[in-house]
Amino acid sequence: MTDLKILNERENQLLNRKELIIECNYPKKSTPKTDELKNKLSEFLKINSSLISIKKINQIFGNPHCNIEVHLYKDENSFKKYEVINKKKKAEKKEGKPKQEVKK
Repeated sequence: MTDLKILNERENQLLNRKELIIECNYPKKSTPKTDELKNKLSEFLKINSSLISIKKINQIFGNPHCNIEVHLYKDENSFKKYEVINKKKKAEKKEGKPKQEVKK
């Protein structure tokens, strides 16, 4: 499906994580979704997918490759401490509060 190659690797000991830039090639296919990339990265790097945070997917229109900025945390506590998960918060807000209809 996709070919992955590490372009840059940096150890951030203060935040207890590794910061990677990975090149992803996907000939004759659309840009992979974030969830698909997370699963593929966990297989490629041999790390639990819950410790992976994809920060940015850079792609040039029409090219079958992209560069991915990824943070790999060493443990669950560091991940929860330094990462903000906006999608989860948005989903909780939508489920908790129904919209009120405006009468005209």
